Amino acid sequence: MFMEKDPQLVSLMEYDGLVSRSFFNDIRPSRKARVESYMSGMNIYDQENASQMAAEIKKPELPLARTIVLIPVAAHQEAHNISNAVDQYAKQVVDEPFSVILFPNAPFEEQGASEKTMHEISQASLRHPELDLRWHDVEFHEEAVIGDIRRRLWNAALLLSYTEGAFENEAELDVLGLNHDIDVVSMSPRYLQRVRDHYTARQRRLSHHGITVTDLPVRSTEMSQAYDTHCPNSSQATFWSDFSLRQRKVSYEASLVIPFSRYVQAEGFSADARTYETGRVAAGLGTSLWSEDSFGDRDECRNPGSGRDITQARKEDVIFETLEDQAMPLIFDRAYSSAVEKEFAAEHALRSSTMTTDERRAALAKDLQARKNLAVHVLRRFVDAPTIASIVEDTYDPGAMAEQYLPRANVIL
Repeated sequence: MFMEKDPQLVSLMEYDGLVSRSFFNDIRPSRKARVESYMSGMNIYDQENASQMAAEIKKPELPLARTIVLIPVAAHQEAHNISNAVDQYAKQVVDEPFSVILFPNAPFEEQGASEKTMHEISQASLRHPELDLRWHDVEFHEEAVIGDIRRRLWNAALLLSYTEGAFENEAELDVLGLNHDIDVVSMSPRYLQRVRDHYTARQRRLSHHGITVTDLPVRSTEMSQAYDTHCPNSSQATFWSDFSLRQRKVSYEASLVIPFSRYVQAEGFSADARTYETGRVAAGLGTSLWSEDSFGDRDECRNPGSGRDITQARKEDVIFETLEDQAMPLIFDRAYSSAVEKEFAAEHALRSSTMTTDERRAALAKDLQARKNLAVHVLRRFVDAPTIASIVEDTYDPGAMAEQYLPRANVIL
């Protein structure tokens, strides 16, 4: 496990390098130059799509705000979500303006079903004239690939922001993109303000120590999936994913805040990604537990009231597929991280740990056992997956895991 030094601590250390501290910031391409490099490197498909969509969402009298919520909309399925979602954004209490951009899309055979969604968007806009709500006309496709849909939406917002001068001043806070979905149920009225406050405070804190930061990090916000009584099995599967991700203090793609300089640095979203489309942009955050066939864009369980749900067997298959490589590592990682942080803190205090190796091993095993017990309890009581719970009980030995991990942690530190 690699742990970065706190840049605030680094800035206070004595420095006698060959070049000044400002040298590396001075020679680095500006934010504007990096945005230009990304856009000039886009293929003709990306460039034309970005230009056409940007032209459609542009408001000549109102530039895009520097905080932008970007939402793809499955127009054949999500008409019922539009009104409440727009209401949630309209009630936000903010110090600075923000924009919301919707990208309705649907399969070719669902053209009739999309009309209601477009009507709902139009009505929501009329109901909230104070909200900077923009949308692209519904676009039809052979098959929805979420990576391509999000990439096109973000590229259009990036291009429009660029043409409106959003990247001219390096001293300004970066343009912040919020990667959301339209099925939001509720949101704190201060949600967007807290996001902006977080980034503003981080930039101010680093600037205070003379550190010029143009690439602020990607952050996940605490958004969880609401329980759908019409689809208990899929709801329980998503609850398990919520639980696993929160053990590592991360969340879904549809809750990420991505500064645009980070977006271009990562070369945008993966156009061919059918799930975990934010993978290369949000590297290390682990924002998805789903495989490509977990849920599809035509699944009946996406339509409330349909009475169609995934089966118990499919729910257990979805959970089992991600158990060993994703879910349980997320759950156990908090214990490992805690062990490393204690050693790291001791080392920086210039003292050795007061615990013996056996004591550290026992403490780590106890923490791992507690997290294993919690996972088993959640699987049995809340996810209704007793078979998976038994697999977890029989597979993971906290004592052996601590024994295997502790020497490696000592070497790294």
